[in-house]
Amino acid sequence: MDYSVRIGIGITSFSLIILVLHLFFPNLNIDTIGFSLVVLAILPWLLPLLGNYLESGKIFGQEFKFLQNKVQEQSKQLEDHREIIHLIHEALKRSLTKYEFQHLVELESDKPSLCCYSDFLEKEMVRLCQHGYVSETFNSSVWKMKEKGDATFDLKDFLRITDEGKRYLDLLRELQKSVV
Repeated sequence: MDYSVRIGIGITSFSLIILVLHLFFPNLNIDTIGFSLVVLAILPWLLPLLGNYLESGKIFGQEFKFLQNKVQEQSKQLEDHREIIHLIHEALKRSLTKYEFQHLVELESDKPSLCCYSDFLEKEMVRLCQHGYVSETFNSSVWKMKEKGDATFDLKDFLRITDEGKRYLDLLRELQKSVV
């Protein structure tokens, strides 16, 4: 006979004995202290039984393994989603060079974006325009930056960040939070 079945039979027998004693001796009252001592006497025998039920996925005879499987399945899906978010984040982060990204962040800020003309800067700004992340200001263009030569100028005089550029930065920041 199984250990848990024996314990169950023992507890039932003990309960029946108490019931019979109560029937034969109705004047016998069990006070709170007596009842507490009986519960404490039974408790060490109940805990292993409850532990066996929890390990087997059964509680009071009910199967709960399907919940364990669901939790494991959800955990795997969550991990898969986390990996996809990480890949998306990396792809978005690498769609621009670090310098293009830095210029985009500077164009979004309230501070001036001071720089000097170079062919690289021009190409970076053309790429940002092609992505739709920046657009030329009403009275200037990317090509006019060359006229500044070696002089320092504010990039915001020539370009402004677009709503698409702001959404790109916001999405990148949100994904960064998810990855971390």
